[in-house]
Amino acid sequence: MTATANFAGADFASGIIPSETKADGRSTQFTWIFDDNVSVKNPFGVFTNTDPIRQTGILPRLLLLAPALFLWWILLLYLSIPMSLRNVAIAASIFFACLLTLTYLSRFMNPVFAWTMLSAILLMLSWGLGYSRSASLAAIICTITGAILPVLGLLVPFSGLTLSIAGLLSVIWLAVRHWYGWYKLQPNDQ
Repeated sequence: MTATANFAGADFASGIIPSETKADGRSTQFTWIFDDNVSVKNPFGVFTNTDPIRQTGILPRLLLLAPALFLWWILLLYLSIPMSLRNVAIAASIFFACLLTLTYLSRFMNPVFAWTMLSAILLMLSWGLGYSRSASLAAIICTITGAILPVLGLLVPFSGLTLSIAGLLSVIWLAVRHWYGWYKLQPNDQ
């Protein structure tokens, strides 16, 4: 029996190894030689051309972890300043718009440089999440430790170290904010 795939790099997908395989630049031909009748569990004629994906870059990993990063940031904001549902929606829009812009800008420039530019925009827009100067400062600290550093951590080669530093800074911020009372919001901020 002979089967020909009309594309290069094909592989057989049955349980019986072909007796002969011929590949030219445009197609692959498989030949099975049987002396008797054959019954197989998997049928013949299914071909695949899936080479392993080697160079995916860094953005797919970042986009897979984007919801977790967003939840991290929102949790920090929620534990630091009073957040209304409208503020959560605005923060979500800002965060995911910056990530979407990063995916397109990374085609033309270095992703770390693009994220640095987008971080400045993210910081300016997150300033408005606070109702006063002290609440806005808390929003800036949360944005740095909960959004900017974790995304940067997934863009640089030292991801584990950068994410650990971001987590440590987040915990230090929450401890300073809640346990030690070094940074208190005024009653009109709450």
